[in-house]
Amino acid sequence: MSTLSDLPSPSCAPSVLAEERAQAPSPAVGIVGAADVAPRRSPPESSAEAPHDAFATWGESRFNPGVVPMLRIIGRGAHGSRGLSVEQAQTLMGWLLRRELSDAQVGGVLLALRMKGESAEELEGFTRAVRAALPAITPERPVVVVPSVNGARRLPNQVPLLALLLRQRGIPVLVLGTEQNDGRLHTARIWSALGLHLAASSIQAQALLTAGEAVYLDLGRISSQLAALLQWRSVLGVRNAGHSVVKLLAPVAGPSLLLASYTHPDYAVLMRDVLQRLGQPALLMRGCEGEAVAHPNRAGELLHIDAGGGLHTEPAMETTPAEVALPACGTDLAATLGWIADVRAGRKPVPTPLARQADRIAAVLQAAPAGGSAGMGSCGAFAGGHDDEPQAHPAPLRGIRSTPAGAGPSAPAGQADAGHAGLAAAASFPPA
Repeated sequence: MSTLSDLPSPSCAPSVLAEERAQAPSPAVGIVGAADVAPRRSPPESSAEAPHDAFATWGESRFNPGVVPMLRIIGRGAHGSRGLSVEQAQTLMGWLLRRELSDAQVGGVLLALRMKGESAEELEGFTRAVRAALPAITPERPVVVVPSVNGARRLPNQVPLLALLLRQRGIPVLVLGTEQNDGRLHTARIWSALGLHLAASSIQAQALLTAGEAVYLDLGRISSQLAALLQWRSVLGVRNAGHSVVKLLAPVAGPSLLLASYTHPDYAVLMRDVLQRLGQPALLMRGCEGEAVAHPNRAGELLHIDAGGGLHTEPAMETTPAEVALPACGTDLAATLGWIADVRAGRKPVPTPLARQADRIAAVLQAAPAGGSAGMGSCGAFAGGHDDEPQAHPAPLRGIRSTPAGAGPSAPAGQADAGHAGLAAAASFPPA
């Protein structure tokens, strides 16, 4: 059976964003960002989100004749369109971030890319342009980066729980996200309710990561332009290339491991190729509702992409359907917080796929010193790694149980598999 590392690269892969399509809301009236023009909102019964305040700071649009030839390339439909080169994609993303296009051109570009599907060259160029525009975060130790912009809908949001698992092992975690008014439960709300660190700037995030903490950093704190680009979903009704870039983004100048996720196998091949092009060490897997955490009912293949582009595969595992009580509604904040509290106290087990993901992350970090930069390394616009810096080592796991999400009652703590231990009692957690 073929693994992800064996699959050939497609000549033109469908967009990562085509995985989750939404109903288009009513369009905004006037120029996006004009303070004196109120966008028209959808009726109350619509599921469309309202335009975000980030539009107010994005500035007025302007016509850019340079984008017209690009639109002719990418805007001829699924069969007649061609992809942009890496250099063209970098230029285009720079225009989008600096707001050097008219509203009509922005909408045309984003929808054309959505319909055509981004190529590996385009995603590489987009990501390089975004990284070059971000402040570099330079912690003094390797960091795990978790993009989180999807939020939870049916199943609980496990991003904070994974971050706590890693922090317990002494592994710093940087979560990149943004709050969106889309009816989902986003990581920021859970993170804040748990009393975890919310960084106000890249400098503060850097200090907390150096101290070994788990940190949430809103994308608007480091790039209001990127945050505004994501909010075009409220106008167009669908995600755009900015969402694809966030899944590939690790704004760390130094050793980092990006957690990347996909939903459909075709997108896995595309993301694998882009991460190899970027030289970004990553752990790529099929995620849960668009988030880079293991699905509680499915222990899929884990693909480790090292700094040199090498591929290391951990095959999928057999799991049983969920029987352990999970929150009935993924958007219920109180229920999610209660579930996390039960796991932290040892009253409920960590789902085995999530514990397995944490184990794999710890193993990659532990192996990094012996393998040089083979597993972890600097990449992209952030030159100059810190391969001689202290590396994070997973601490021995302390008597916490973990069973498959459908395995019924877990074994006593003393009999738990050390490779799939979970969280200690709440009292043993370091203060947030």
